Amino acid sequence: MDSYALKIGERIRLVREKEGLSQKAFAEKCGNVPSTTISKYEQGVIKPSAEILSKMGYMGININWLLTGEGEMMRSKNEAESVTTEAVEALSEDRMLEKIVLMLADMSSEERREVFDHVQKAKHLSDLERRVQELEAERAG
Repeated sequence: MDSYALKIGERIRLVREKEGLSQKAFAEKCGNVPSTTISKYEQGVIKPSAEILSKMGYMGININWLLTGEGEMMRSKNEAESVTTEAVEALSEDRMLEKIVLMLADMSSEERREVFDHVQKAKHLSDLERRVQELEAERAG
């Protein structure tokens, strides 16, 4: 049993109970997944997929809270729609993002900060390299 999955499962159970939903009713709201799947989430046997997380986001659940325990349990309706729309668009472009989000959620805030700083530096270098190529192309042209 994965302790990270168990933590997510415990938070799923908290949301479900707060909303007064049975596992079956919650499963229907998550896109008609089997209620046994919700049970497996809650027991920490499996982790929800990006698609299921997106559907939970549409339900108003704060996905950051669900994955990390940080922040508020629920989002406002407009905030939930905006965040999940962005997540669905990003994940449909590249399934690797799902893995990155799950890995980040399993890190301490200090580790996430280090990763963020590294990615920010890598992006800056990439931007500089692209600009150098543009300048070289202008000179050659």
